[in-house]
Amino acid sequence: MRSGTPDTNLYVSALIWGGKPQQLLEMALAGEVRLFISDAIMEEMVEVLETKFKHSPKRLAREKE
Repeated sequence: MRSGTPDTNLYVSALIWGGKPQQLLEMALAGEVRLFISDAIMEEMVEVLETKFKHSPKRLAREKE
């Protein structure tokens, strides 16, 4: 099994635009690859989604689960 630590851009791209980044997240959910996320990347992702894409904190909390 392959593993890696993607940066904030991958996670934001997966949530906003889909495409290959979303496919990678789906592979992780299916157990085909392992992805890791640090607290710092999670905080940056939430900040980018809130400020740049105007996602509400309530919606972000649901997406983090």
